[in-house]
Amino acid sequence: MSLEKDPENDFLYSVLNLNKGASQAEINERHRALSLIFHPDKQHNEESKVVATEKFLEIQKAYQVLSDTFLREVYDTLGEEGLTLRWSPEIRSKSREEIRRILAQLNEDIQYKELNEQILPKGSLTCGVDATSLFGPYVGSANDSLPRRILNRFEDVKLLKFQLRHSTKKKLSAESKFSFESRIQHNPIATDCALLGTIRHQFSPRFTSEVMISLLQPHFLTLGGTYHENGNTVTMRVSCAPAAFHSVPPSLALSASRKLFRKRLETASLELYVGKQPRISINFLFPTIFGLRSLDSPPPGNSVPPSYSGLGIGTTHKSFGLTFESIVPKLVGEWGVTFSELALRLKVGAVLGFSGIQYLCSGSWSNHTTEIITSAHFDPTGILLQLESVDFFPLQDE
Repeated sequence: MSLEKDPENDFLYSVLNLNKGASQAEINERHRALSLIFHPDKQHNEESKVVATEKFLEIQKAYQVLSDTFLREVYDTLGEEGLTLRWSPEIRSKSREEIRRILAQLNEDIQYKELNEQILPKGSLTCGVDATSLFGPYVGSANDSLPRRILNRFEDVKLLKFQLRHSTKKKLSAESKFSFESRIQHNPIATDCALLGTIRHQFSPRFTSEVMISLLQPHFLTLGGTYHENGNTVTMRVSCAPAAFHSVPPSLALSASRKLFRKRLETASLELYVGKQPRISINFLFPTIFGLRSLDSPPPGNSVPPSYSGLGIGTTHKSFGLTFESIVPKLVGEWGVTFSELALRLKVGAVLGFSGIQYLCSGSWSNHTTEIITSAHFDPTGILLQLESVDFFPLQDE
């Protein structure tokens, strides 16, 4: 299978009727000329105004990308997919040649990501286990032998949650994707089944909309959108059950993140949920990139050489925040490290509230066909172990 990218990243140039070698002056001149021709206010009837408005917005989108030196490089190398990714200010500040080397390194990973999301069906299995008996005080007889103690502890382990999901995605157009997900979840109280259909549309490199519909009872509808620009992001989702609108009010989820400094990576975020269990949280994230210093003296070729151990390139992060759940405040802290070459992520965190302190440890690893996520949650009421496995099912040849 070839990983060469299809030549579909010429579309924005064709909108401005330019070739990929056009200078910045040519892009500016063509944008001004076409904007005057297709501006809605220049049209004399409603029919031509509708057509011109669509063309005018297309021209603005093309200019928005091609007039930005960094976004143009991303588009030329990775196409539309690259415009949906979040890029740190540190990468933007590098030279053009360094940016090209970084983009070339990402190209192969993006190709596999596209295959996983658009072609291969995906299934996941999640299990939540109450493992308090393995670590808490022994509740059996003091005269029990060691083998009996171990056996009794394992017999008291309880399955709290079991969830099986299967999803598949299809690319409807360059901007739109449809996904279908079936889900079965079992817990000690009930077993639930769900069928979900979702349509995502990329209006521009900065704005994506989403519509999700539940196809089984109880029916619900979710409308949302995400706007991203220069490291700042705003996401909003509104969910409601149309058949039970009067008895079940709609819920609103709003999140916003903003860079604290123009040329640094520190970020502040706000999350607000208005619904049955209202919640608001404020968080500060402090990431650090390591291993990219090898770009200062790059070798010949288009890619950065991997480290010998696989632990040489990645990021670390620290985060601190305050969460209010039903007016009750909690202090939240987390530290994590991601090793990019190994696709390995490790995190440890703590939550301090009136009920005591809770601890969370988690790790995830993935390759092109499998992702495994494990976590352990410790609080005064017990210990919860969770394991999730996600598999991409390769399509069989005819």
